[in-house]
Amino acid sequence: MRKEQMVLTEQPKKNTLVSLQEQLNYRLHDFILRRYKMKKWYASKTIWVNVIAAISLFVSSQFGYSLSTEVQAGIIAGLNVVLRIITKTSLT
Repeated sequence: MRKEQMVLTEQPKKNTLVSLQEQLNYRLHDFILRRYKMKKWYASKTIWVNVIAAISLFVSSQFGYSLSTEVQAGIIAGLNVVLRIITKTSLT
């Protein structure tokens, strides 16, 4: 009987099972973190672009300089589309 066959037919030791379970848990946890990597809301470019856009629209209206509603909506929509394309992670 070859050594590989002996190992497969022998009853595993308790420490080996625990170690194997820990390894599987670690690998599963690592996979989930990589697959569903999430970031905090304040690290979101999309949120910051929209906050800055809202502030700039408010400030520009206070000083009498404003763009038409269609232009404002087009700029913000375009920025959001670009950010959606480059976004790799979701928020927590």
